[in-house]
Amino acid sequence: METSAKANALDQMAVPAFETAMTERSYGLLGPLTLASRKTLWPIISQTAERLCGERLALAAEAAHVMPPIGAQGLNTSLKDVQCLLHLAQARPDGLGDVAMLDAYHRARITDIRARAVGIEMLNRTSMLSVPFLRDTRAAALKGLHGIAPLRKSVMQLGLGLPKSG
Repeated sequence: METSAKANALDQMAVPAFETAMTERSYGLLGPLTLASRKTLWPIISQTAERLCGERLALAAEAAHVMPPIGAQGLNTSLKDVQCLLHLAQARPDGLGDVAMLDAYHRARITDIRARAVGIEMLNRTSMLSVPFLRDTRAAALKGLHGIAPLRKSVMQLGLGLPKSG
């Protein structure tokens, strides 16, 4: 993720130069990177619906929230939306789509959705740091996270919305 000017400059690079830039940007964490598809520019945005429901209508997944592709949080959040709707429908099938069910869905999901959107936006902004000290601090933190298996596992469980294992 980059500023528009930097993204446009990267898009104009020849493939070998772009691959070098990808590897440098990832701090070589996964070794040399190679392009697996054609380069494409995508706007990175965050959006959340004010309300997740209306009359006999529930917004879920991409209709309810759009998040930058960091840590699969858009997918994880979408799956949690569907899971919540399923549990509510199973708990009270005779109330499917009524005001009580849809309000319960909104109350159950909106805080998590908003929190994840804010968290992802913060991660997005840190990924675009250009001040060397801050960029290097971020890189060291990522390497540390990657190198400490229990911490890495805990962060992954948090991202998936799973309870912390003992």
